[in-house]
Amino acid sequence: MGAVPPNDQNIWRVVIFGTVTVMLLLQFIAVLQLGLLGRGCVDLVREWWARAGGRLLVTMISWLVVFGIVIFGPLAVRLLLGKGAVGGSVNIAAAMAWIASILAGIPASKSEKSGVEKIIPGQKADSKFTLAGLLKSPRALQIIAKVAPYVFAAGLLIILSTVIHVLMGWFLLRSETITLWTPANFPAAHLPADVVKNLYWQILSKGTSNWEYVLAAPLGLIALAGILSWRVDVNDFSMHHFYRNRLVRCYLGASNAARRPQSFTGFDPKDDVALGELKDGYPGPYPILNAALNATHGGELGFQERKAKSFVFTPLYCGYDLGSRSGNPPAGSYLPTALGRKDKLGSNQGISLGTAMAISGAAASPNMGHYTSPATAFFMTLFDVRLGWWMGNPRRWKTWKSPGPRLGLVYLLSELVAESNEESNYVYLSDGGHFENLAIYELVKRRCRLIMACDSGADGAYSCADLMGVIEKCRTDFGVDIKISVSDIKPQSGQCVSVKNYTIGDIYYGPDPADRGMLIYVKASLPVDDVKAPLAARLAAGVRSYAEEHPDFPHQSTADQWFNEVQFESYRALGEYIATAARQDIEAKITLALNGGVAPEAAASAAGT
Repeated sequence: MGAVPPNDQNIWRVVIFGTVTVMLLLQFIAVLQLGLLGRGCVDLVREWWARAGGRLLVTMISWLVVFGIVIFGPLAVRLLLGKGAVGGSVNIAAAMAWIASILAGIPASKSEKSGVEKIIPGQKADSKFTLAGLLKSPRALQIIAKVAPYVFAAGLLIILSTVIHVLMGWFLLRSETITLWTPANFPAAHLPADVVKNLYWQILSKGTSNWEYVLAAPLGLIALAGILSWRVDVNDFSMHHFYRNRLVRCYLGASNAARRPQSFTGFDPKDDVALGELKDGYPGPYPILNAALNATHGGELGFQERKAKSFVFTPLYCGYDLGSRSGNPPAGSYLPTALGRKDKLGSNQGISLGTAMAISGAAASPNMGHYTSPATAFFMTLFDVRLGWWMGNPRRWKTWKSPGPRLGLVYLLSELVAESNEESNYVYLSDGGHFENLAIYELVKRRCRLIMACDSGADGAYSCADLMGVIEKCRTDFGVDIKISVSDIKPQSGQCVSVKNYTIGDIYYGPDPADRGMLIYVKASLPVDDVKAPLAARLAAGVRSYAEEHPDFPHQSTADQWFNEVQFESYRALGEYIATAARQDIEAKITLALNGGVAPEAAASAAGT
């Protein structure tokens, strides 16, 4: 085997480091020119060059990392394999760390602890330091959730580069490739490092000289991806239907008295109903299902932190509010529910209740409003942890009726890099909690006089962050102020019970005292045990027993989707107790609110007069 010409050996070094050097020179010249211009340069020009310099810096780092891994990664792997026991240990350790990043990264990215630290009142801190305890701490989960996707991406790139290098060598220089990658030749005694490097660059140089064959493979894969993207629906190829079908069977199927499930799957298509059917003859409240329209990328600066807008499904219309333009009030973008996805086979009545319900609860999604992270989005998209939905944009009639994007690959890549927005033909919808978790926002927008919100989020610190968040949004977006105190709900220091499980606040829609509403806020919390109350009015003993065994009750992680019987009954019994205990007080407040702030007796007396 002959030596590789120096020019061929160094060509990739020039490609990697030479390109970065040229970029650095360009940036240096730009900075030097701006400095020499001095006062003769206007601020806007400096701003333009500063932003261009930032983009160029990101490009340089990305180029260096990606091309460095792709070109030198397989060589590093092969050299480590030649280090004997030490190299093998390093490779095994690296492989285990990479696998661990996958196993730890996905749960950490979905854990609420990776966003907000939870403290359980009355629970003493564990003074015994353990590694397991450290790894489960909120701070550790935050770090894991942020770092794991990058570790995984780097490892995946090294693996793919190595596999492609071996395959390319197999077709172009088979004997040299066999010599280089045969396990028997891994020890340095059989194949010295200099020979390994020479063989490696020889194979790579052969690929460079036969670029037409090497280029054909990625072009073929791109063509295949395009064909599959055209035929395979981006919504169907996700976990959404798995999630939706089980929600429908669990909740809607329970009310289907004539249910006849298919014997093999256990599903009955008649469990689900068209959302539009609830507009007439439905005895319950008018349903408004909240979702989050992810706007992680766009021109509206006001949403750069929220990264989402409120999107609603109702029996009549679905859609969202556009941003204000040129100082004008925000315009709405709504289309009839009956026309949504009408072109989908079997969806001639429009969007179904099950679809809207599943979208409204699609918590595990690559794009998650305020919680969106590009690294986590990459991670979750790659593993198809996708419960969200690409819905036709209500701003466009044609796509609103469409079942989904014609070429799903474009939108899948948008999920991958967390670049969804409201301007595209299809918008990405996910859990309403990614914008606002209590469904108060849309009711305040409709200026409802009486709003009841039940907060069942995992909030062991009783920070009521969801409530505080919606209060801020209502004040910012609508100029509506909500005054409410949660001091009685928060357990006292050293205790784990609340004086009250609900509180009542006022909604100030305007300066007129009559233009006011009422907010009843119910919070999952353990009540004080009133030993003087009749047994029938006290919380079931089994619930307190369960709480003693599980100190995080009733704020256990929402990632736990598999409640056992005792756990389910404990939550149900607690909810029943809270509702029963608050019933009389709340009923009186509701009557007062519906009478315009006048007591029923006074209203009756006035009517008699």
